Amino acid sequence: MGVALSGSTVVLALLYLRRPARNPAVTGLRIGVTWVVANWLLDALMFSSGPMKMPLGQYLLEIGTAYLMLPVITIGIGVARLDQRRAEHGR
Repeated sequence: MGVALSGSTVVLALLYLRRPARNPAVTGLRIGVTWVVANWLLDALMFSSGPMKMPLGQYLLEIGTAYLMLPVITIGIGVARLDQRRAEHGR
């Protein structure tokens, strides 16, 4: 799951952060946190009472904390985009 999660996050963040943004690092933070919350909400449907019932503590230990890598990745890509833009403009 970790490889698929990090790989898809990198690809989608690169695509999303291609768009001009005032501060790509802040945009990276925003999309990373949004994706974490979206994943937790979707998982809540499946793991709380859905087909894959799991206690909250077990979910957090086994799955939920893995999503915290998303903002780390998206912020990193945002900072890289910001540095790239500064280098292109000679700042």
